[in-house]
Amino acid sequence: MRGEHVEVAGTRLYLRRWGPDGGSPVLFLHSLGPAASGALLGPGVGPLAEAGYSVAAPDQPGFGQSPPLPPERYEARELADLAWSVADALGWGRLVLMGHSWGGSVALHAAASRPERVRALVLVDSGHLDYADQPDVNLSETLEQLTATAEAARIRTKDRAS
Repeated sequence: MRGEHVEVAGTRLYLRRWGPDGGSPVLFLHSLGPAASGALLGPGVGPLAEAGYSVAAPDQPGFGQSPPLPPERYEARELADLAWSVADALGWGRLVLMGHSWGGSVALHAAASRPERVRALVLVDSGHLDYADQPDVNLSETLEQLTATAEAARIRTKDRAS
């Protein structure tokens, strides 16, 4: 794995790379989560690199070694444009877009915005849940109210050491 910080579209991102520089390009976009980053691809990327693919996995803004952005820059189209900026910085034209969970949503938006550049789209656990379709969801609640409701419903078990 090779890692470096890159400046793209006015954003500093940490970028992990595997495989040969001239290989068929694959851009991986990671999921959400407290430990999420481009490093999530590391344990499974070996066969792709060995097959000659050039793989890049940026730490999305606010994850891993990439600093956060202002909230409005997390809109799907903004993140899709950012993904294309990474591809452009690498000199990649057509490529394979791969996204895991949230990264899959970003990859879908990126593919829809520039389909002529997408050789293939790989989605891993990238289903969509529209909270407006869920029972008992009040979309007018604030983030603080939603968090308090979720925290109150959380199940806590005793630690074995207790």
